[in-house]
Amino acid sequence: MFATAILTSITALFIASAGGGSPTDDPTPLSVLERKLADPDHTPSATGDSWNVGVQMRWAEGACNAVVSRNDTLFIGNGAWFQTIDFRFAASPVSLDRIVVPGLVLDVAVEGTTACVASGAAGLTVIDVGDPAALKSDGIYDTPGTCGAVDIAGEFAYVADGAAGLRIVRLQFATPPVEVGSYTGISSALDVVVEGNFAYVADFIDGLVILDVSTPSAPVFAGSWSSPGTASGVAVSGDRAWLADGGNGLHVIDVSNSAAPSKLGTYDALLDLGRYFYGVTVSGNYAYVTDSVYGLRLIDVSNPAAPSQKSLISTDGDAQGSSISGVRAYVADGWNGVEVHDVSIPTNPFPMGSFATGDLAWGVTHDAGLLYTANRNRGLMILDVSNMSAWEPTLTGVYDTPSWAHATAVDGDRAFVADGSAGVRLLDVTNPATPNETGAYDTNAFIEGVAVSGTTVYAAAKSQGLLVLDVSV
Repeated sequence: MFATAILTSITALFIASAGGGSPTDDPTPLSVLERKLADPDHTPSATGDSWNVGVQMRWAEGACNAVVSRNDTLFIGNGAWFQTIDFRFAASPVSLDRIVVPGLVLDVAVEGTTACVASGAAGLTVIDVGDPAALKSDGIYDTPGTCGAVDIAGEFAYVADGAAGLRIVRLQFATPPVEVGSYTGISSALDVVVEGNFAYVADFIDGLVILDVSTPSAPVFAGSWSSPGTASGVAVSGDRAWLADGGNGLHVIDVSNSAAPSKLGTYDALLDLGRYFYGVTVSGNYAYVTDSVYGLRLIDVSNPAAPSQKSLISTDGDAQGSSISGVRAYVADGWNGVEVHDVSIPTNPFPMGSFATGDLAWGVTHDAGLLYTANRNRGLMILDVSNMSAWEPTLTGVYDTPSWAHATAVDGDRAFVADGSAGVRLLDVTNPATPNETGAYDTNAFIEGVAVSGTTVYAAAKSQGLLVLDVSV
């Protein structure tokens, strides 16, 4: 059968049908910064941007951008899935349950039996995690901005909502969740932490903004500290705050006087070109900084005037967030999933295990009840969609190609993958559960698209134009 690859740039794969259905926002940001930056020119309509198309089935696996640990249970984002994992045995983690949310999971907060999930333009989802193996949705609040981060304090969720500032949402005694207060005098709120009566907001443009939230319905400005970089993450303990400031490193800030916070010290890693300090978690004398380029940095902050890096855990993905539990550091590593490291000796951390999530679905082809998806770093994923009454397709088989899978085409029992720098890969999919490679055309070009007709394959090779390949052998 002749099949063509449809190029996409979505994290979750949707199978749509004409006619009714609820409109669904595209959950996928395109870069690290766009995950949390609001688009000031975008005003969502009451019914969304979809018409004559409704979602019938969804495969929502994708990158891991958030992780929270509680003892041996992890709460993570897996694309548009909120997922719980038993990590008692780090070398062999076990998935407990997962529940789909309207958009890509950007941040997670857990307190008691409640989890809040930030999903960008898709808003805030509240989930009952009283039994991590039986998750239940407790409602959705569609924030006016880009819901990039969330913290829970008491009965309220505090949402960093991009250009819409800080939104305060009541979680108890309200189904669905209800906004009770807001503060909009913030350029672009990317992260938030609540400590006592104050909310500490990482403002991408203006640095650290401190708000008095003792009256949640009427938050007021308390003070601010202007950072030299692009603030994207914040942690607070006692009278100190730590600000992840993009290419300008980590700042330690004295917040004992909320009206006049002052810098105590900075660690900037000047020799690491391209560095981007994205998020920060503090435990004891150490700040664990996720650098989306280099990995997880362990920084000794016992002397706030002279913080110093003790080690760097180089991860395979793009580190987005971390959570510390005892001697374990869990890293939300983007397309690489979750990594866990023993940090009992901060100068000599070592890996303990990992959990693979999905990746960006860049291409999809349908043939005989099966979907063949080009899933970037995970290669070719084959999904069974023959049961259209099911909400989620069934994962049938996976083949990890050498590079980043961009597109796929299928003809009978053969699949062809446009695999970026690794050229075109030819796979035998006679048994979809165990695809295996039977040939390849490796070229200096970067292959982004592929189509097949009989014994001829057409490959989109960027600067080299269109390649026509004979696959009759």
